[in-house]
Amino acid sequence: MYGGVMRVAKCPNEELSFTNCVIVNENDFPLKVKYIQVTNDQAKHFIYTIRHDRGVKPGHIGFNAIHRKQAMLSLDQEIRVEPYVHDPHRQLIGSMILEADFLQKKSTTNEPYNTDQMAMTFMEQFAKHGFTVGQPLVFKFQDKKTLSLTIKEIEG
Repeated sequence: MYGGVMRVAKCPNEELSFTNCVIVNENDFPLKVKYIQVTNDQAKHFIYTIRHDRGVKPGHIGFNAIHRKQAMLSLDQEIRVEPYVHDPHRQLIGSMILEADFLQKKSTTNEPYNTDQMAMTFMEQFAKHGFTVGQPLVFKFQDKKTLSLTIKEIEG
């Protein structure tokens, strides 16, 4: 059994924080594990897609700031983490409704966005990701425009 009690850490670098994955050490989870379930102090469960990187010490799990805020986690906090296996026959996403905003309010613009291109870029960046309603995401779109996305609806 992999996982168990682990300590919350920062994402090892900015590039990994934009993947919207939780970062784990390969000694804690084998490469075949793609998703984990995290349980916080309030017994709430969160499903995340994981990525392996040696920048995270064994026994630690790297979250970006948005995921720490969503799951109400603080650095160095102990949390329960276990592999999550989805049912590919019942848990596939057909469509999602996302709400977009600027991640940093000082970089707002009135220039229109090509939503078809945004959808295609999103699908390229987040193929095979696990998502839940209410989950926040960081999304880089053209010319390093960084948006904050929130999943509003998911249809299977």
